[in-house]
Amino acid sequence: MSATARLWLLATASVLSACGRPPDRRPWLADAYSPSASAALTLPEIPTPQIEQRDGKNRIAFLGPNGRTYGIRWESVSESVGVPNGGALRRGAQLPKTGPGYRHVGKNPWGTDEAVTFLQLAAYVVHDMYPDTVPVVIGDVSRDEGGHLRPHKSHQSGRDADVGLFANNNKPLRGFVNLSPSELDVEKTWVYIETLLRTGQVLYIFLDRRLQPALYRHARDQGWSEASLDRVFQYPGGREKTIVRHVAGHADHLHVRFTCPADDPECGD
Repeated sequence: MSATARLWLLATASVLSACGRPPDRRPWLADAYSPSASAALTLPEIPTPQIEQRDGKNRIAFLGPNGRTYGIRWESVSESVGVPNGGALRRGAQLPKTGPGYRHVGKNPWGTDEAVTFLQLAAYVVHDMYPDTVPVVIGDVSRDEGGHLRPHKSHQSGRDADVGLFANNNKPLRGFVNLSPSELDVEKTWVYIETLLRTGQVLYIFLDRRLQPALYRHARDQGWSEASLDRVFQYPGGREKTIVRHVAGHADHLHVRFTCPADDPECGD
């Protein structure tokens, strides 16, 4: 079963009926924000929303970077087995080739239901905030059954994904491009990262150290406290136990690693 059939955002009946989808297929994404939500974030700390299970579906609601409350639900039938550097994937979800705010390149789009859900969600939020933005490029996730995926050391259990960067001036990118700090669209790139952080489901994000200062300063200017940012960024000071950290080979993309799904007993970090 593809992620398109498994995944959808919570929305009102009027929004769902407006999608015009066949009755036997649920719309996978629709805007479900609260009009009464504050336009500005007042709490810069990293939220940790709880995943709820109801009617056989997982649900989560969180405040997005734009102050809107997003609710999303998905079926979880995949299983992440073992560790990212030595594992497998059972009944993985397939990331569609295109969707609001992203396009997938390559031949390895399979991941856990959670990974595929949140990769699409972050791209959707960027698209929601910047409707005219070019799509971000998403590369390898895992093979259909996981296992070794050249040239990667990880990407074996459906919880790793490579995501491209946004370039200034809304420049479209065909693949992963090594951008200098002055060429990086810091605002959009941070929205993508921040959305992932706000789900509470991200373990690590690997990113070259030369791009971290610009993102750090932008997040601070947006109201994030230094105490929060010290938990997020390795910059400044070279801290080790942060979410965004330097790993060689990640100058042209983000490597996102998601946490183990709660109902995957054989998953390990």
